[in-house]
Amino acid sequence: MELAKAVIERNSQIYTIVAREQTRDSGFGDESIGSSKSDLEQITAIFMMQVLFTWHGTPLQREKARREFPVVAEIARRAGLTKPMTSSPFSVLHQPNVTVENFNAASFDWNAWVDQEKRSRLMFTLFLTDAALSLYFNIAPRFEKDEIRLPLPADDAAWDAQTASECAEALGLHGPVVARSRNPEGSRRPKQPEMHSALNALTHNVWDLQPGTTNLYSKFILVHALHIQLWTALRQVSLQESGQLNPQNLSFPSSGTTTPISQHDWVRGIEPTGSVTHSASTSGRATPVVEAAGQSSLLKTINNAFDKWKKAWDEDMLTQYPPSSTHYRRFGFCRDAVHFYWLAKYLMKNNRAMDWQIAPDQRFSQVINLLKSVKTWVVSDSAKRGEELGSVSDIGSDYGVTDLTLDMAQLFRPINKQIDSPVPGVHTNIGLA
Repeated sequence: MELAKAVIERNSQIYTIVAREQTRDSGFGDESIGSSKSDLEQITAIFMMQVLFTWHGTPLQREKARREFPVVAEIARRAGLTKPMTSSPFSVLHQPNVTVENFNAASFDWNAWVDQEKRSRLMFTLFLTDAALSLYFNIAPRFEKDEIRLPLPADDAAWDAQTASECAEALGLHGPVVARSRNPEGSRRPKQPEMHSALNALTHNVWDLQPGTTNLYSKFILVHALHIQLWTALRQVSLQESGQLNPQNLSFPSSGTTTPISQHDWVRGIEPTGSVTHSASTSGRATPVVEAAGQSSLLKTINNAFDKWKKAWDEDMLTQYPPSSTHYRRFGFCRDAVHFYWLAKYLMKNNRAMDWQIAPDQRFSQVINLLKSVKTWVVSDSAKRGEELGSVSDIGSDYGVTDLTLDMAQLFRPINKQIDSPVPGVHTNIGLA
């Protein structure tokens, strides 16, 4: 790993440019990066080493990855990954404020769509790493709340399509009947909601997400975005209680959005009072519900946002992955997000039990243990609707606990050998010779 990382960084012009800019080395700062295929491949390679050092490394390698992540985040900014490309040819279905109802399937440019979706998915994996560093290691997030102005990832069926026609069908460009056949478990939307707008809807006192308008990967991203907001709020509360923060500063910056939320077709209204209709899973003695009394208005807003997220998860799971079906099985760690809802509930209720001065690796072991412990709530909640537990439940019992040299085989456990991956060419039940 060390050798591969050194070779990648030594041979990456992008890494050299941004690293020297970060150290204020003279002679750098005007270079344009991120527009070529080679640039994107370099950023991907740099990011993959970041993942390996964080989740599959020694304590020293993890510390190195945390220290160097600001450079990786700045590379993403300098490469323009936080916004859709606007140079021709560009993907119309990724642009903001685009009306897609009358979009002509004949005008669909698959190559441009794939290029932009590739950039978007790289940015979202970088964002999830940023969220993970905050959640697991107590590191302040590097990306601002509304900085990423991209549509959430397209449905897996569209991304995995082998031809332009298959992709267009999965996106619903040839009508709902064809889309349902090609893309049974997705949202079947030509264009996904922008992440910052979806977050604004979740934290709004009137608006909510329409059922069926986000896919599972999008919900995984959104629940982690809410965790960043929760981390920030709990950190602010902790500083306030220690006298280091003025109570008036307990708020998030304004969204800066230019399009009213109510004009999006993926939005629906809720009760005029601003209250959220809680799902059945948020009641009961075993549920770590946050009490309203004594909580700041900011934490109440975040608590309600998590409940709205959970409501969207429950509604969509019922239709996208019906309990009676054995065909629509969920695959992949990033398609399993409900554990993080219960983790958020625990953190909000037990904030004072969390040590903000704890070392990053100790915090990591603590949160990994919490993630495993909330499985009890997931099992109870999912059983009511006949849902399977998903991949997070398969995290090895020793991962991050007994040995701080991490092994990703314990984190991303092999998919059930009886039901292999639905993605062509991907097989997880390879036996050893």
